[in-house]
Amino acid sequence: MATVFRIEEENHGFIGIVENDTDIIPFLVDNDWINEQSTVCVYDWEKKWCSIPLKNLFGEEWYEALLHMPVSILSTFFNGAFYFYQETVYKAPFIYP
Repeated sequence: MATVFRIEEENHGFIGIVENDTDIIPFLVDNDWINEQSTVCVYDWEKKWCSIPLKNLFGEEWYEALLHMPVSILSTFFNGAFYFYQETVYKAPFIYP
């Protein structure tokens, strides 16, 4: 038995599975789902909710900043563009032919 994270994108549905929460951001970056120009939803007291590119929000350390965010924050941060579901999977025994 193992725990994995299933990743879905708003328009494309299922896009992948990663072994743990620290693999989510590398998966999204490596598969070209996000980059430094991807926008995220943040709350600005003057403008209410607004979209800001990751690099403008975190500078050059945008990737590192996302790596340390809990999954619950990432889900809110991407404002429904990506969904992360923790799933339990069971390994089937290897059967010889």
